[in-house]
Amino acid sequence: MSAVALTDNGVMHGAIGFYMAAKAAGITPIMVCELAFTETMSKKVRARDRVIVLAMSNRGYQHVVRLVSAANIEGF
Repeated sequence: MSAVALTDNGVMHGAIGFYMAAKAAGITPIMVCELAFTETMSKKVRARDRVIVLAMSNRGYQHVVRLVSAANIEGF
């Protein structure tokens, strides 16, 4: 394979190790995260949807990390 993806669920814990191992093997790493979005009304969760987010560049990866970090810090 010329490329491979790692999908973490709501976190990016495996991203750096995965990236370095893939690069060392000559494989293009694709950074992916599954994010859960919630719609709230009066502080009660009304609906949940999951979205798979792929980082196409270093800038995209930084955006995904910011989203994941904010969600974990704020308790979502």
